[in-house]
Amino acid sequence: WEYANQYALRTYTYVLPLSLISRFCAVVMGVNSKVTIFRILRISVGATTALCECLFAKSMANAFGDFVGISTLFITGFCPGMFHCSPALLPSTSAMQLFMLSSWRLFQYQDHTGAIFFGLVATLCIGW
Repeated sequence: WEYANQYALRTYTYVLPLSLISRFCAVVMGVNSKVTIFRILRISVGATTALCECLFAKSMANAFGDFVGISTLFITGFCPGMFHCSPALLPSTSAMQLFMLSSWRLFQYQDHTGAIFFGLVATLCIGW
């Protein structure tokens, strides 16, 4: 019932970038297997999460010192929860990525507008 169209509780806007990646794989790369496209999607989401984690850790090091940045990178890199949720094709993964990007803009550049932008994207596009 949570994803039923008659209740309209969830938005599917977060699927749009994933569908663009899958169409790119099918048309440009010539991949026809749905399993291969699914794995490529998971790899791309995991790589995006890894990039967001690195930017977040760099901003933590900039704002609070190198020890905090290295500790943040170590904790997020070896945490089993991050390992399992980073390649998941779920809205919560996108919300986590956008939160890390928002924190990155805030701590690295003291840019409140950029932080609010990523928070707004997380709220409007993901619906959480």
